[in-house]
This record gives sequence, C-alpha cells and structure tokens, in this order.
Amino acid sequence: MNYDDARWHFGGNFPKDSPQTCEGTHIALLLRWCYLKRWIGALHLDANPADVERMKLGEMSATDFFFQWCNGK
Repeated sequence: MNYDDARWHFGGNFPKDSPQTCEGTHIALLLRWCYLKRWIGALHLDANPADVERMKLGEMSATDFFFQWCNGK
C-alpha cells in the first residue's frame, strides 16, 4: 500500500537543476520520524537493519534510505 509516492510530485515547482529525489524528501523525513518513534515494520528490520540504524543515527540520509529501500513509495 502506498501512502505517498515521490513520482506523484515529479515535475513539481522545483528548480530545473534539482534532482528528482527532492520530490521524496518530505516522505523520507516522515519515515525517519516514524522509525525514531520505533514504528518500524518487520520488512525493513529483517531486510536491512544496518541501514535502518544508520538512517536513525543520521549516518545515512532519510532521502537516500527512502529511495534505496522503499523505491520512492
């Protein structure tokens, strides 16, 4: 189930030289906040616990995590 999808925001009102990852930043920040609250599904805890921890600690950006592990959705 998708609650939001970065593709829905592609072509938004961003400067033309901005990477498409800008369209997913708001979703990624919400995802990080949920993970900091320990609202993490088993899918990510089982599949990539090291990157979950890196993202929670700020060693990996929430946007990078979102596009790498959630396919922007």
